Amino acid sequence: MRKLWPLMLLVFTSACLSDTSPNPTGTSSSGATLTVTPPTSTLVVGQSVQYAATLSSGSSSATVAWTVSNPAVATVSSTGLVTAKSAGTATLTAWVGSLTKDLAITVANGAADQVTVCDRSQSGCASSAVVQLNSTAVEVRATAFNAYGADITSSCVFQWTPLVQNLVSVQTSSDASKRDALITRVGTGSVSVIVTCGSAIGVFTVN
Repeated sequence: MRKLWPLMLLVFTSACLSDTSPNPTGTSSSGATLTVTPPTSTLVVGQSVQYAATLSSGSSSATVAWTVSNPAVATVSSTGLVTAKSAGTATLTAWVGSLTKDLAITVANGAADQVTVCDRSQSGCASSAVVQLNSTAVEVRATAFNAYGADITSSCVFQWTPLVQNLVSVQTSSDASKRDALITRVGTGSVSVIVTCGSAIGVFTVN
């Protein structure tokens, strides 16, 4: 009789492991299903979306645990609030006991909603500078933000256009975004330089 104990213990242990293993389909062996809502899988950097997990019985009161496979792309709170951090992909998983449900998430930078242009020699963000003498210059930097206030400068290629061409010259940086520029006085008078990323516009004024 004693020889049967190791075999019985092995069978019991195997059964326990089988009952608690993850189920990525969201359906248990008993037919219960787990649904994650909303089914939205595309977010924009800076955006937060509240997710909920519901059992097939209609109950949403069961204890739910949430995880995200790539925290650099998105994070999730203990209540299912997902916040997009950077462009990329990740998997959101909801756990209720041994039942799990996965949702693929894609995070994009989104379109530029606002562009700021600042004098790099000043603290804060000064959007104008006094440059009175010809051949003197001011170094400026452009930054783009999406509708959620997230910095998406890396996805921009800035365009710099003086409203009056013969008052200043603009030399942009050699990096892909062209976010930095040297604005040099070549004529007399105030002039604004228009900086764009997509349809978003920023302005820097040289006085």
